[in-house]
Amino acid sequence: MDAQEITNLPAPQSNICDRLVWHYSKDGLFSVRSAYNMAVELEGRSSAVGQSGLGEVPRGGWNFLWKSKVPGKVKVFAWRLCKKALPTCSNLQRRHCGVRNECPRCSMEEETEKHTMIDCDFARHTWALSNLAWHKIGNWGDSAETWLRSLHRNLEAWEYRFAIMVAWKIWNSRNL
Repeated sequence: MDAQEITNLPAPQSNICDRLVWHYSKDGLFSVRSAYNMAVELEGRSSAVGQSGLGEVPRGGWNFLWKSKVPGKVKVFAWRLCKKALPTCSNLQRRHCGVRNECPRCSMEEETEKHTMIDCDFARHTWALSNLAWHKIGNWGDSAETWLRSLHRNLEAWEYRFAIMVAWKIWNSRNL
């Protein structure tokens, strides 16, 4: 449509004000849920043609995390842990932020998600105080997501919630 066609359009005859409408929900209002659903749908479409914008959506989705009965900030922490989005020294160095990648607590190893959550002496001591069985929580696997899914599978519901809270406190106390 060119400028001439636009200027030839008749002006509306009503006094109704314009409003923003989110076409991806029934009520026309934006919500994080509707945006997430739209993103998952787009991800499904793009993966059908070999493209990916959001990364892989895990089998079974993220319900194991988002439906957990823990505070929202703890869920967001756990999701960021899985997505390598926490500002660990390793992640900050990868983003060229000019920090050393060694653990600020022990200065013994690179501060990765795994080191922060289960390998650092501080984390090991914290987990020992939690009274959760180490053989159930100490197996990281190949990623934080694998670890959290393993906790969800191998622990009772209350233990899983408690473990996520302990992990959050380990991270949170690092930033005091």
